[in-house]
Amino acid sequence: IYSKAYRMIGGHKDNFMVKISNPFGRNHFFESHNDDQFQVHVIDWRQGVEEGRITEEQVDDFRRAMDPVMFGILYDCQFPSGDEIEAGGWMRLVNEETVKLAMSRGMDPVGTKVLGIDVAEKINYTAFVLRTDNHARVIAKFIEPSTSKLLDKIIKVIQEEHINPMDVYIDAGNVGSAVVSLLHEQGIFVNGILFGSKAAEKRPHEKLRDPIEFDSQKSQMYWRAMDWVKTRGSLEPNDDFLQLSKIRWREAGDKRIQIMPKNIM
Repeated sequence: IYSKAYRMIGGHKDNFMVKISNPFGRNHFFESHNDDQFQVHVIDWRQGVEEGRITEEQVDDFRRAMDPVMFGILYDCQFPSGDEIEAGGWMRLVNEETVKLAMSRGMDPVGTKVLGIDVAEKINYTAFVLRTDNHARVIAKFIEPSTSKLLDKIIKVIQEEHINPMDVYIDAGNVGSAVVSLLHEQGIFVNGILFGSKAAEKRPHEKLRDPIEFDSQKSQMYWRAMDWVKTRGSLEPNDDFLQLSKIRWREAGDKRIQIMPKNIM
């Protein structure tokens, strides 16, 4: 889009180009920001306060609730530092130190039990993660090529942990779809999740409170998990949770958050 717009103004002697964006990544907007040919005007949260479009109390709430990098992008209007950005504009979702801090909180589980299941094919690991309002733990990790045996294990966990099937979420991509269907046939109505499906749209008033949008349910769920781990979540001491630090995100071309696909991670 940028190259097409730039080409179109070339045919006019009296022309100019205006770029308006949040300072994500290292793209043409970043290059123009550092180009003396462009006049740079930064409209950060301070000007918003001066103009009465936002209050300092709201800004403080956002600062406490948001990732520091994202707050810097959206409210301080600052590009992330070079050591925070990798090739392709990818940035770490959460660092290892933050995950270890969450593992050290040692909270007693409180609230409704929610079970998340990642169903794998044949030689890969299937994982069960149980989360309450304030705590998460890996309760099972195994290789199970038999669908019938996997169903038995899921039903056993639901019964032993006294979990409402409506609080069970299963990755319904590939083999997971059959697992969800077979459970439904038995009257166990769990939730099948398609990570590639469209993220929930926010209403205008919701965007004022939280302007971040996502390219898929996967991105939205990872982002919420990151926020939970950083702000209030307690993780069982388990090295598997350190894999969270391998997840990368970036701003996609349509200004939505994108999570790096597994095949390039």
